[in-house]
Amino acid sequence: MSSPSFPDLILLEKEFALFRLAAQSSIPPQILAQLTGTGSSTSCSFISVTRTPEEVSIVTDQIPADLDVQDSLWRCIKIKGPLTHDLTGILNNLSTPLRDAEVPIFAVSTWDTDYVLVPKNKVDEAVNALLSSGWKFLSA
Repeated sequence: MSSPSFPDLILLEKEFALFRLAAQSSIPPQILAQLTGTGSSTSCSFISVTRTPEEVSIVTDQIPADLDVQDSLWRCIKIKGPLTHDLTGILNNLSTPLRDAEVPIFAVSTWDTDYVLVPKNKVDEAVNALLSSGWKFLSA
């Protein structure tokens, strides 16, 4: 049974890649094309680009062919939203069983919900840890 005060989860089917670029880097053209919906690959269902003074982080489910990321693929657990901004503790309650199961996470928040990425080779441990903690998964 799902945690009574927290939403359900959805394990997204696609694999994800994470990239880190130097802060002064330009966004690669293939990533810009995905972000703006131009070019030949407009079927991207998820892309997040974050620039800070220290870095540029990119998360996408449309993996550019010229990048070798097979050893660093991730799976994404979506928290069913939309979530209201007065909710507290959701990421904490989700990340605690993953921490206990020694599953690393990479979290991305949007206006409507949160996404928690786990290494592809740890997805079974992540799902089992969350199910054991009372979270419920819906079909994607």
